[in-house]
Amino acid sequence: MGVDAHETLRLAYSETCKSHQGIADFRAKLLALLPLASGAGIFLILGDEASRPSDADLVAIGLFGFAVTFGLFMYELRGIQHCIRLRDQAALLESELDVPDGCGQFRDGTASRLGGLVGVEAASWLVYIAVMASWLYVAAHGTAWADGLGIALVALYLAVLGFWLRWKRHRAAAAMPAPAARRPTGAGVA
Repeated sequence: MGVDAHETLRLAYSETCKSHQGIADFRAKLLALLPLASGAGIFLILGDEASRPSDADLVAIGLFGFAVTFGLFMYELRGIQHCIRLRDQAALLESELDVPDGCGQFRDGTASRLGGLVGVEAASWLVYIAVMASWLYVAAHGTAWADGLGIALVALYLAVLGFWLRWKRHRAAAAMPAPAARRPTGAGVA
C-alpha cells in the first residue's frame, strides 16, 4: 500500500473514531440526564398535594412526558444503529491498517455479556422504558383508575423488557456464524 493510501486510511480511521466517540458521549449524557430530570419533575408534580396540578393537567403533562421520552428513545435507537455501523467500519479499517491482533479497539473488542444484557443497548431499554412508564403513571394519576395502574405499569414494563430480551436472543442466534467462521468483533460494545 502506498504512503498516500495508508495516510488516507489513517485519516478515515481517526474520523470514524471521533464520530463514534461523539455519538457515544452524547448518548451516555442523555441516558444519565433523562431519568434524573424526569424523576425530579415527577417528584415536583406529584409531591405536594396543595400545589398539584388538576387531574386534566396531570393527564396532559404525563402524556407529554411520555411522548418526549419516546421520541428520545427512537433517537437513541438510531444512535445505536449508527454506532454499530461506525464500529464495523472502524474494524475494517483496523484490518486494512494492519493493526496487530488483539490491539484493535473495534475489531478485537469484547462482546456483550449475558446474551446482550450487559451493554449500552440493554441500559437504554431499561432506562427509557422505566421513564416512559413513570410518565404514564403521572398521566393516569389524573384519572379515576390511578390506584391499579402501578401494578399494570410494572407488568407492562416487565412484558416489554421480556419481549426485547427474547428478540435480542433471537437476533443474536440468527446472526451467529458457524464456529469455524467466527472472529472477534466489537459489535456488542458502544
